[in-house]
Amino acid sequence: MGICPVSGDRIAVCGVAGSDTNTDHMAALLDANDGKTIWVKNIDLGSSDLAARIAADSKDNLVIVGHRGGTGAGSDIVIIKLKPNGDTVWTRTYDSGGDDQPGDIKFDPFGNIVVSGTATVGDSVHCIILEYDGDGGSIRKAAYGQQAQATGNGIFITKDADIFVTG
Repeated sequence: MGICPVSGDRIAVCGVAGSDTNTDHMAALLDANDGKTIWVKNIDLGSSDLAARIAADSKDNLVIVGHRGGTGAGSDIVIIKLKPNGDTVWTRTYDSGGDDQPGDIKFDPFGNIVVSGTATVGDSVHCIILEYDGDGGSIRKAAYGQQAQATGNGIFITKDADIFVTG
């Protein structure tokens, strides 16, 4: 579902692996020239996992945003940071208490990780903005859409660290 460039003519991809009843987050690093697999990692966080988007920083660390628990009440946004060799550095979960769906993931110029998503709690739909430092420390957790319905999908970050989110 997600793809991003990595140094050395490589690409990182993410998506799902498994069966209809038990899916896992999946990440892989591929050689962009011949398509050969460098490594593959399956991450089991429970049933109905989904790795939606992937991003690489300047040191080839990868970050995946996805969800666990499928769609419907109880799904949570999951953020996973991987080393360049695929080893897991940390995992963070966002739970609004309702149906949380991932949007996008980007690195800002300072190496912080910015995630967008959508939280549906009852009849309310909120745009979620999450920001973490490289070590997984929380910088910001904000929900927008208190007065109206708002979703969080794409992210664009300028070289001056201005953040734009589409919904």
